[in-house]
Amino acid sequence: MPLPWFPSVVMFPLSLRLSTVFVLLVSLPVALALFATNTYRGLLGGLGMLGQMALILYSARLMGSAYLQSLSNRFSNAQLLAEVSESKNNADQLNARLNEQLHLQRMVEKNLTAARDQAEEAARSKSEFLANMSHEIRTPLNAIIGLTHLGLQTELDARQRDYLGKTQLAARNLLSIVNDILDFSKIEAGSLVRSEEHTSE
Repeated sequence: MPLPWFPSVVMFPLSLRLSTVFVLLVSLPVALALFATNTYRGLLGGLGMLGQMALILYSARLMGSAYLQSLSNRFSNAQLLAEVSESKNNADQLNARLNEQLHLQRMVEKNLTAARDQAEEAARSKSEFLANMSHEIRTPLNAIIGLTHLGLQTELDARQRDYLGKTQLAARNLLSIVNDILDFSKIEAGSLVRSEEHTSE
């Protein structure tokens, strides 16, 4: 795509050349003609023409230097803008990757939190179920143990006492199993308090 200042780059050396040709082909013969008159006015006019020629050439040189410096600055600014634009694009890409990684990290944390909450809820439900079931089972077992104990305090024949004794023993064994289940659920929930038994030799 052509740059907007491209015609200026082409036309400026051409105008410089045209001014130089004009000075050499037009002003110089005029100055020589004035010198050839061998008059005071001709001498002054020739000197004036030569001074004007020198001024035009010097001005053209200054303009050329200034224009070349302007072009150099313009190229430097264009290169600087290109580097700044490239740096901005790189920064935008890094920000996009960082935002994507942060989004993925938030999603992972959200999933982990949801999984932890589900696991805690499942453990809590299990513990509550076991506690309720253990309570519901222990209540009638305690009643059986208590009633069989009272029954054994009455007058019974050998067979009846054997039946009540076995019933009481089975109830106590079942109650022990239920207590173990309840303790296991407390261990899983982390709420079991260990009691230290002091034994003496």
